[in-house]
Amino acid sequence: MSFTLFINVFATISFTLIAVILIINGTNRQYSVKLIGLVCLIYALFFLSRLLWIDLELILIYPHFLGVFSPILFLPAPLFYLITRNILGNINGLTKSDLFHFLPATLHAFDMIPFFLKSIKVKTLIAEAIIQTPQEINFLVGGFIPIKIIHFTRILLFFIYLIASVSCVIKFLDNKEKQIPEKWIVFTLIFILAIKFFVLLQYLNLVQYSVVGQSVFKFKEIIVFCVMILILIYSFYNLFRIKLDFNKEESYVKHKFIQKNDLIVKTENTNTNFKHIELDINQRLKKLFEEDRIYLNKNITALELANYLNIRSRDLPLLIQDTYGCSYKDLISKFRIEHAKSEIENFYLDKHTLESLAFDTGFNSRITFFNTFKKETGLSPSEFWKSVK
Repeated sequence: MSFTLFINVFATISFTLIAVILIINGTNRQYSVKLIGLVCLIYALFFLSRLLWIDLELILIYPHFLGVFSPILFLPAPLFYLITRNILGNINGLTKSDLFHFLPATLHAFDMIPFFLKSIKVKTLIAEAIIQTPQEINFLVGGFIPIKIIHFTRILLFFIYLIASVSCVIKFLDNKEKQIPEKWIVFTLIFILAIKFFVLLQYLNLVQYSVVGQSVFKFKEIIVFCVMILILIYSFYNLFRIKLDFNKEESYVKHKFIQKNDLIVKTENTNTNFKHIELDINQRLKKLFEEDRIYLNKNITALELANYLNIRSRDLPLLIQDTYGCSYKDLISKFRIEHAKSEIENFYLDKHTLESLAFDTGFNSRITFFNTFKKETGLSPSEFWKSVK
């Protein structure tokens, strides 16, 4: 095995391991982490299958796997958009309408059924041809729809979802109440975007090959090797980060924390201490909201709140759900609107403006305050003011 092939296999195996870990570690309240892991797994298996099937010629042994990955390659583009939308928009999970994004992959899967039904003998002959000319895998393996159209569709979807993702970023940057994602998530999104551009080059190369019969990229091997090095760096970065996370305090589900003399002391999750510790951290959260009124801080973020509580930011959603039965964003909105209602009932608007009330209750704009108030109460601030006069 050559050094380059060894690096490629090692990088893709490491990448696959990272993807699986992300999928496993993503809880129901961290759905985007699962989606990130899924995209990474798709690309990891994409690279790994090319190495195992063609470079190591395993396709001759398992020809029945030909084509199974083609429909899956329609998934990364919409998944990247959904991840970006959910993370920047503080959205958890998917809606029924989001299933529409997976329609191209589903249609292509049905389109590939005739090929899947081909005999092993025919697939073996195709596999032998692919070993002789690897580029032919993208032209010998297909269904009813011409393969050129499949490649063009993938390229088109890439740009459509890229534009949609960029629009999410622009909307996020314009939001004054934005919560900055964790650094590793931002780094991962940039990394996935780089991989997507590499795969785009692959598709452009295939289109060029189908037109003129030769590859448009003369340095393809060097590009692939550089991508493998990038994957290797990313994989080791995340392995190191995950290792550190495992060595830190256990998650809120497994361990709780008590504060003593301004020091955070981790205690074992015994039946004796568990209830006391859980009660203590819940009380600290309630104190921050119900006594200290931390929600009035316009710049408060989930990360800062987690730091106040001395817990990891990824444990905060579960703590808030356990204590108040809602998300961080809903909790902030709920307390701010309750505070605004109290101020209005105490004749605040007799001497001050609605804009002043919005800023005094922690909002960064009058429009956001108005929309949130109406969502929580069913009335506009002015309508509520009239109702209490």
